[in-house]
Amino acid sequence: AIALAVPAATARAEVDPLLPVEASLARLSLLNRLSTGSEGVVRELAGEAAARPGDPEPLVWLGIVHIKLGQPRRAIRVLRTAEKAGESSGLHKALGVAYYMERQYELFRQQMEKALAAEPPDPAPLYYLGRHFDSDELDFEKALTYLRRFLSQRPDFARGQYQAGFCLA
Repeated sequence: AIALAVPAATARAEVDPLLPVEASLARLSLLNRLSTGSEGVVRELAGEAAARPGDPEPLVWLGIVHIKLGQPRRAIRVLRTAEKAGESSGLHKALGVAYYMERQYELFRQQMEKALAAEPPDPAPLYYLGRHFDSDELDFEKALTYLRRFLSQRPDFARGQYQAGFCLA
């Protein structure tokens, strides 16, 4: 299932935590088009990346599309290429999610720590780390620490509240 993303000004609580903080409406609508078929979206982003070879941003979005399509290996290849081109909002977070999907947990944690240090500030890596320590490491105390930090910045995010409550159970 593909989660539809909406502009932060409209419904901040519903925005997919995978998306870069500075996601434009054009990029969000591109992801929403995935529900009707992915070929056109992938082709459009690949063309944009080829036209802007030094810009990591289209590659980051192409990586996010591959993640949404359940293709983490393709996402990793594209995002590693983006990483060589430079920094971009959401790069490390997306790469971390792709590594997570491949059960490369150490690489996931490294990328999430890089994402936490990136600008603009994005609390989503705290959510992902909390989920990881809850589900994979069964370290509920550490998970709760990350989830509480996340919820201090995003108290309206229901999935974060649920996960934190689960850690307390």
